Amino acid sequence: MNENTRKYNDLVRKIHQGLDNSRNPRDTRRFIQLACSLEPLSEKEGLTTRSTNLNSHQKLEFFLAAGINIGDAFEDLAQRVLSSKRQPEVIYDLGYQAQLDSKKNRRGGRINHGIIEMLTPIVTAQLLFDPSHQLTTGEILRKTVEVLGNTSRKDVDYLIKLKRAAYDISGMFDRPVPPHGRARNVLEYYDLDLKDTKRYSSKIWDKEFTGGFPVTQKFTEAMERSRKHSITKKVEEAFTIIRNSDHKNVVPAVTADCVACGIYLYLSKNPKKMLIT
Repeated sequence: MNENTRKYNDLVRKIHQGLDNSRNPRDTRRFIQLACSLEPLSEKEGLTTRSTNLNSHQKLEFFLAAGINIGDAFEDLAQRVLSSKRQPEVIYDLGYQAQLDSKKNRRGGRINHGIIEMLTPIVTAQLLFDPSHQLTTGEILRKTVEVLGNTSRKDVDYLIKLKRAAYDISGMFDRPVPPHGRARNVLEYYDLDLKDTKRYSSKIWDKEFTGGFPVTQKFTEAMERSRKHSITKKVEEAFTIIRNSDHKNVVPAVTADCVACGIYLYLSKNPKKMLIT
């Protein structure tokens, strides 16, 4: 090993020594911002990518700005969960805040609505049940269903406000958000919506929550198995697997939400590895 290589390796070790093995609010924020910023860079048919803007309302720079903007609310969520030492009385108020923050300093419509819906309970489950990165992706996602079942009607009301804000940001003022007044918690909300909705993609979306996030898990595990060197190529490969199997007839935006959450799970599981290559 020559002197320059040794200096480089020593510097890399020094940088990563500053990363705590336990989950914390700052790293939670950073991994979410990284995941949301990386998601649109990979080439994926029917979505905004590094080479193509889907339309004038969903430009690449809007995705990058929105992904950075939501970090504050998720850092606050992580701090609340850690301070509570149990599931807080309400968590979706910060999901709602993330949706509002997403619009800061940018034009365009809703960008990461679905990502926020998914990451709110996932982050809570990680901090409650996997503070030291011991659980598998599947185990974390099963714990996330527990978190959904332990939410309150107040959480449901904030979820509805989150959805309403997302539609209004896109000028979809007439699109209804089902109140599902019988839902006592967020899990029941998705279960009732699954039974009532007529849209196929909406059913697949609801099943992601009620069924333990199967597509998100499949995507994450496909990334982990991939022999591709670049994280962008890993994403593209895993995206193709999902689109050709579970999401054949689903709108690509739903797949993109699973992709972003999968990237987050992939990165946050390995806090000291240089996975972005």
